[in-house]
Amino acid sequence: PQADLLQAVTDEDGAQLRALLGRPVATRLPVVRMPSHPAAKTRTPPRALFLGNYRHRPNPEAAEVLAREVLPRLRERLPDAELWLAGPHPDRLPPIGHLPGVRVVGFVEDLAGLFAQVRLLLAPLFSGGGFRMKSLSAMAHGVPVVTNALGARGFVVPEPARTVAEGTDALVQAALPLLEDPRLAAAAGKAAHRWAAANLSPDAVAATQLERIQTLLDAR
Repeated sequence: PQADLLQAVTDEDGAQLRALLGRPVATRLPVVRMPSHPAAKTRTPPRALFLGNYRHRPNPEAAEVLAREVLPRLRERLPDAELWLAGPHPDRLPPIGHLPGVRVVGFVEDLAGLFAQVRLLLAPLFSGGGFRMKSLSAMAHGVPVVTNALGARGFVVPEPARTVAEGTDALVQAALPLLEDPRLAAAAGKAAHRWAAANLSPDAVAATQLERIQTLLDAR
């Protein structure tokens, strides 16, 4: 009750707090480490990435859907399409590493190097909550994101930086053009990097916070 300003890190959390407290709640996106240039996409093979900590149940669940349902549909049109599964605790994944086109990468310390080897991040989720830091990190590195509504929770990003699609058919249709055309993936990656620089960089987040602080000071 003594706070002049309340902030949440997602629009959904802000809406819940507004309903609970009956007062305005602003959204403050997190700061994400920003490379100066987006990762080059014109030389990468038709490879999609899923990234997550596989101790968290929604991640192995999503990885299995991608490996068993989405990737086979992509490979019908693009036989050399691949899905890389990166992140800690790959032993918690279901037995999907043997499936055609699937590679279990495991934990990768060099995220920039990893993002440079893929065309897009496939990041749908089918359970769970929280904030989608993997999508933000991918876009900051110039990797376009294809996800569903639950995977897009927390922030609004315009296409082609991020595409939101529901169901297997829609996810396939959204990912396929990026895997087929490296120039399209590169353009979407540049759009993702521009959005991240304008919204997630230290300068962008600090500018928003300073503006809000100045408003509070002016009101006093």
